[in-house]
Amino acid sequence: LRHRFMCLIASFFDHPLQFIKCLRTSQAVISGSSALQLLFSLETSTWKANDLDVYVANGQVTTLDDFLRSSGFTCANSSTFPTYSLGSIRTITSYFREDRKVDLIQSRTHSALSPIFEFHLSPLMNYVSADSFFSAYPSLTARRQAIINPMLFDHGNLGIGTLYALLKYRQRGFLLLSPAQYRLRDVHAGNYAHNCGRAITCSETPRSSHDRNCLCVRVPDLVNDTYEAQETFHQIRWRLGGQRCMR
Repeated sequence: LRHRFMCLIASFFDHPLQFIKCLRTSQAVISGSSALQLLFSLETSTWKANDLDVYVANGQVTTLDDFLRSSGFTCANSSTFPTYSLGSIRTITSYFREDRKVDLIQSRTHSALSPIFEFHLSPLMNYVSADSFFSAYPSLTARRQAIINPMLFDHGNLGIGTLYALLKYRQRGFLLLSPAQYRLRDVHAGNYAHNCGRAITCSETPRSSHDRNCLCVRVPDLVNDTYEAQETFHQIRWRLGGQRCMR
């Protein structure tokens, strides 16, 4: 993981260790398809990530903005999305250098993690920080199975862009099912005892970024061997939601 992490960062920046320092200083994380490839080593995929999604807490963009500009990236645009991703994203600022793109995504809350648990698919609910790797649905993702976030339907967020994103991950070999479809699949397989409120595929199961169904791996410090990780991300709680689970 450490080696893949360094290779990923080095493919974007001439000074990868400086970028990692900025991640730590800003309590920022990398998420999206780049983090997915890094965490689950999908070398056999035909897709390659040329963009990097960096998430920061509200008001914490300055350090990374300065680093990106000093690294030769040009700021192309900055957009405000008042209703994007169920409301947890405040701004998205895009930076370009040659064929590389970095999106700096500012959360509406004091945690950079808030938008991650509102993504349209469970395999994207992961992040890489300066000192750790995290996945909210590791067992499903490792089997290339994905839960479609039911709130896409309840909140009317199933637009053309989202449909394209769902199709993209289907083409990448993921099985895409809603919580209701996972429940029906269990029934057809002979498992009639749906564990409502506890199964990770159930729309009513309360989850936490600190619960045992998550995967969180600490990595040795990449910048200073004497550094003791002080990463203190706030605990995030979420539930897939949507229509009530009909047992």
